Amino acid sequence: MMLNRFGRGGFGDYGCPFVDSFGRGGYFMMAGVVVLVIALVAVLVLLDRRRKLEDNALEILKERLANGEINEEEYERKRKLLK
Repeated sequence: MMLNRFGRGGFGDYGCPFVDSFGRGGYFMMAGVVVLVIALVAVLVLLDRRRKLEDNALEILKERLANGEINEEEYERKRKLLK
């Protein structure tokens, strides 16, 4: 059998290139990394969505002030609540 940089058979004894470097725990380490990346993406998407909702609410408040539906005092009070 020919040896290469992964050991026997191309991927070591267990069929995965990470096992040679990290032992059997390599599978769990890679799964952990995948979970962390997915969690990070989810948090970033949720934060972006929240920012867009806040911006939209402020735009609506500005429109209500421009249309005369609320006065400046009420506008300032509600704007402070949004921020």
